[in-house]
Amino acid sequence: MKKLDYYLQNLRIKKAASFVRDGDDILDIGSGDGALFRWVSDEKIQFNGIGMDPETSAEILSTNYRILKERFPSESIKGRLFTIITALAVLEHIPMKELKGFIRDCRDQLKAGGLMVITVPSKWVDPILNFLIRLRIIDGMEVEQHHGYDTNLTIPLFREHGFELVRHRRFQFGLNNLFVFRKIGKTAET
Repeated sequence: MKKLDYYLQNLRIKKAASFVRDGDDILDIGSGDGALFRWVSDEKIQFNGIGMDPETSAEILSTNYRILKERFPSESIKGRLFTIITALAVLEHIPMKELKGFIRDCRDQLKAGGLMVITVPSKWVDPILNFLIRLRIIDGMEVEQHHGYDTNLTIPLFREHGFELVRHRRFQFGLNNLFVFRKIGKTAET
């Protein structure tokens, strides 16, 4: 990744990390090399984390987190409940026909009252990224996998699957969106 790629990634991470609290069990979907977990660790927040990313170069084990070279959902975490799930720059990579299943799977892995923290770019980002890639200013992590996700679908889709909106903010000059949802209802937690 180039410097601008890291800068843009860090902006997303900073937005999401502000919702992590001491004692959280975090599932980071699309975790890459664990940048979110390193950020949270640098903030001296105590947590336990599992990252999942089939594109990561290797599985990583740290004192309070591990990164699995797997796709979500996975048998490796079946039955485990988390207080917060993050999916930063992930939804735009999921085909629409799989999106409802992805949201249900997230809900099933989240404790009642737990948070789902998402960042997703606006539809205007892909042409800008493609231009920056041609200029070799960024690498544009898997931009070819984007399917033109419409951010206007986010709130209705998550509400339909038992989430309530906690926060929606645009950032990066309106080109990126932060969505934070809370799981409503009860789960069989033991």
